[in-house]
Amino acid sequence: MKIDKVVMTKKNRRRLVRLISFLLCIIVLGVGGIYVANKHYEHVKAEKAKALQIEKRKKEEAAIKKAEKEKQEKIEKNLESIKPPENTGNTAAQAGAPVAVLSDVTKDSLDRAFEGTLIIGDSRTEGLKLFSGIKTAEFFSTKSLTVNRIVEGKKVNVDGVEASISDVLAKAAYGKVVVCVGLNEVGWGNVDRFLESYGQLVDQIKAAQPNARIYLQSILPVSAKKSASQTVFTNSNIIAYNEGIVRLAAAKNVDFINPSAPLIDGTGALLTEASSDGIHLSAAYCKIWAQSIAEIISPKVLVKQVDEAQESQAGAVAN
Repeated sequence: MKIDKVVMTKKNRRRLVRLISFLLCIIVLGVGGIYVANKHYEHVKAEKAKALQIEKRKKEEAAIKKAEKEKQEKIEKNLESIKPPENTGNTAAQAGAPVAVLSDVTKDSLDRAFEGTLIIGDSRTEGLKLFSGIKTAEFFSTKSLTVNRIVEGKKVNVDGVEASISDVLAKAAYGKVVVCVGLNEVGWGNVDRFLESYGQLVDQIKAAQPNARIYLQSILPVSAKKSASQTVFTNSNIIAYNEGIVRLAAAKNVDFINPSAPLIDGTGALLTEASSDGIHLSAAYCKIWAQSIAEIISPKVLVKQVDEAQESQAGAVAN
């Protein structure tokens, strides 16, 4: 009996060894399988992440291309807007009529259009301040003002107080800033120098008024007579400067506006009747200029004037 027990014990041991070996094989294979599966999972995960990254990059590149295309189209559109109208062959007729005529708007709606607006400019802008009827905008303007003098801290009279552009920008939060400079700088004969200083001014405005929408206005042309009478302040030189402003606005991601349509004739020159000296607008045309700006920066708030006769006729029909 004891011998049988020993034999059985040896058999059992062998069986146990085989069982353990078998189990170890299963464990090894299982671990190996898990390892392989995990490696496969990590590979698939990495491939998916890579694919998502590629897709994201493609979308970003497409968005950049779209933005660049839209930006270029905007530049081209703005450049086109400052070109003189094509000659129809009837120069006298072209010179006599305005390119566009505006309908009068109510005084209240014009005031609302300029609420929270800062307007920066030279003697032309002074005329806008004095004669346009705008009462809700803040003006930083004076005779012979240039962009470099503004950036250097030139002080002008603002509501009876001498103030620099830094003072004015720190005074309030503006919703819109309209910059109307450049004619005096045409006298420099150096577009690059002008744009360098202008760029510094735009940067200063953006830093002080991050939530404001900034508009760089085209330099309004001079009359045909004024343009032909000398070689500096010519409309061809003004166009060259305006082309620079268009590109600066695009580079700084701000708006370029050209409100000149109701102020110019068919040749692109300032209307003769709009100015006594060929440069500065008369009181009546300052009002037209103001409305033209308003129709670009605040078109939704403008309300057209209703002619009294038309109003009476409309009332009679309604009754």
